[in-house]
Amino acid sequence: MRLRLEREPFDYQTLRNNLAWPEHDVRTHVMAGLVVASGAKSILDPAAGDGALEFIADEMGDFERIVVGDISQPNADLMKRVSSGKGWRVTCADINVILEVAPRCDIVVLSEILEHLEDPDHTLRLARDKADLLIASSPVMRPGQMDPNPEHLWQFDADGYIEMIEAAGWRRSHSNILNFPTMYDFQIWVCS
Repeated sequence: MRLRLEREPFDYQTLRNNLAWPEHDVRTHVMAGLVVASGAKSILDPAAGDGALEFIADEMGDFERIVVGDISQPNADLMKRVSSGKGWRVTCADINVILEVAPRCDIVVLSEILEHLEDPDHTLRLARDKADLLIASSPVMRPGQMDPNPEHLWQFDADGYIEMIEAAGWRRSHSNILNFPTMYDFQIWVCS
């Protein structure tokens, strides 16, 4: 299932803290571990939020290049400050602009972003041209549940998300659903 939700535009010019919610903290650590386990030497995350995933991965792994960006100027500024001296490339722009101009990397990370985009299919196609691996995550709705998050433009179940990823040319090699007693669960995919 893939459902377009009627939502008002959201102002993303706020500072985010991906580790503020327990379920986001767990998901961020799991995804960072998958990035490290992939053996990738370069990461591209065009919607990195506060960069928590990359900071965790950078502490655990040995990366030659980390390219991050976000549409939020406060988030981009935070990533620049915290990554000072690490050689990260940080950009503040729309996700698709970042994907168009970023260098090719080993892995693209799309963490909790596709449900926010007007055209997630386009973003997945752009990402396909930038890396051989993709690690993506999204909330998964439980049967009969509607997504209450006012920032989300799309609601997916696991099948709808996989269909979208595969239509963009990605092939799923691993998937997992993290179940939480909160608003919704999270699905994570590793694709090539």
